[in-house]
Amino acid sequence: MSRKFLIKTFFAGVILLTVCASSEAQIKTRLSPLGNLLAGIQERADNLVYISEEDWDVNVFVIGRNISVLNAERFQAANPFVAFEPIEEIPVSDFFTRLEKRDEAWTNLRNYLEANLISLKVFKVGTVRREVYAVGLFQGHIVGIRTFAVET
Repeated sequence: MSRKFLIKTFFAGVILLTVCASSEAQIKTRLSPLGNLLAGIQERADNLVYISEEDWDVNVFVIGRNISVLNAERFQAANPFVAFEPIEEIPVSDFFTRLEKRDEAWTNLRNYLEANLISLKVFKVGTVRREVYAVGLFQGHIVGIRTFAVET
């Protein structure tokens, strides 16, 4: 190979690395506040398990736009998957206390949600196999976690 070819290849590689590093930095700075929040929730929810009669993973949840008040009716209106299901609001402390006794990671998640969301609520939707949401408001969106519980 010629020296000229090697120099061009070297500089092409340097330029490619520079562009990739620059793009990664731009992606991180372009991440929206909502994206940052969701990433923070996901980080704290990873490896958590909600224990009921069956064990369930904990997932990040976001829905809705331009929501300014969070209650059971607004939650059902924004979430078409639970629109016609019975819904129950339970105290946030009741939901987290039992879980925090088993794993302090639940405390970290709860603290993060309380610090970043307005009007944190817990809703249980359905009857025997219930969807469980610990959600609050962030910039007009309903944001938080979703898991399931089997209650017989």
